[in-house]
Amino acid sequence: MQIQFLFSLISRHRSGLTGFSLVIMLVTFLLQHLTSSESLAPSIAAWLALLLVWPALPPVNRQQCLILMTIGVVCVVISAGLGARIPWSSLLGNYVPLLCMLVAVSFLRLLASRSEEALPSGRRAIGSTLAAAHLLGAVLNLSILAIMGDRMARSSQLTLKQVLVIGRGFTFAALWSPFFVAMNVSLLSAPGMSFAQVFPVGAVIAVCALILSWWHLRQDAADFQGYPLNRQGLSLPVGLAALVIAAHQWSPQLSVTLLITILAPSVALALSGIRQRSSCFPAITQHVSAGLGRMGGELALFLAAGVLSVGLTLITQQTGFSLPLHHFGALEASILFPFILILAWSGVHAMISVAVLSPILLPLQPNPNMLGFMFLSSWAMGSGSSPLSGMNLMLALRYGVRSKQIWRAQAPFFLMLLPLIWAGLFWLDSYH
Repeated sequence: MQIQFLFSLISRHRSGLTGFSLVIMLVTFLLQHLTSSESLAPSIAAWLALLLVWPALPPVNRQQCLILMTIGVVCVVISAGLGARIPWSSLLGNYVPLLCMLVAVSFLRLLASRSEEALPSGRRAIGSTLAAAHLLGAVLNLSILAIMGDRMARSSQLTLKQVLVIGRGFTFAALWSPFFVAMNVSLLSAPGMSFAQVFPVGAVIAVCALILSWWHLRQDAADFQGYPLNRQGLSLPVGLAALVIAAHQWSPQLSVTLLITILAPSVALALSGIRQRSSCFPAITQHVSAGLGRMGGELALFLAAGVLSVGLTLITQQTGFSLPLHHFGALEASILFPFILILAWSGVHAMISVAVLSPILLPLQPNPNMLGFMFLSSWAMGSGSSPLSGMNLMLALRYGVRSKQIWRAQAPFFLMLLPLIWAGLFWLDSYH
């Protein structure tokens, strides 16, 4: 009877308990780094959060998670049988630093502006909406899509063109923004990758993609209602990006991931307290209990991908498996990239592709900047064009546009961008 009551209690407060567990994960992770100690506490908190949220996950998410973890565990067991030592800290927490960064960045939603400024229209509105989704999304991540979409929607509906504009503006920020998990996954999965060297290449390609997007979508824009971009809206992304870059220059030994994990919640909580003293605590409580509680999908994917990546790494080392290649350069990456994009269209998240490819490609000693940029581009291009990506599913379900419509409109355009990605791969591969 007591057990039944306990399960009932957990079910009623599932979201809040999950959010609280993720906050514990974040706090213990930061304490671990500040005290230079080793602890499994952040990993245990992450798995506890997954256990709490598991019954509420969609069946597709649970199936995907179980498949990835099963493959990873089988690889670990086989490797242990061949004499490998199981690295428990990596197995349980390979991508926990990225989850901590994702939780940290989510607190920036407390600073999101909901101005009632008049909405622009026409061709110029397409430009301002692309820029707003890009620059604000580079810091606020997926939450900016809901903020912009709700502001632009008429009767809870968006036109296909509005969805395409905010979707493209947002996804291209993954090519350069240190606040995107994509950048930090790439830094982790391509050891030796330099953020300072990849950043300008990704930024230039993102600008080119935005210009091409405006050119491609500018027709029949007389009735297009967009989103305003003003100086006040730019202050948050510009200020935070400058803060991260300055902190990294001052303490280059600190990773970009760790700096963002420290700075994002610190800035968010400080500014939120200054701007809205009376409503600050209720807003934080609401974010922890509701906002973080909705991160179940990301939590499951990252923990499962971490187990898969460690398992593949161990079995690759123990069996001596290698691809029939002696070199993996820009040419090979350019050939592989379209296949990664096709996998994304079929529902295979870039996170999974990276987790599989990293341990297989690293023994070939590719240029880490080129490899990292391939991973980064896979994330940006895949999430932007796949009908099954979290971004496009959210836009489709929330604003009444079919995900298949989004794919049919986005896929040809993203294929047109492949030469830009190839150029970036060759450029980065030519510099060591």
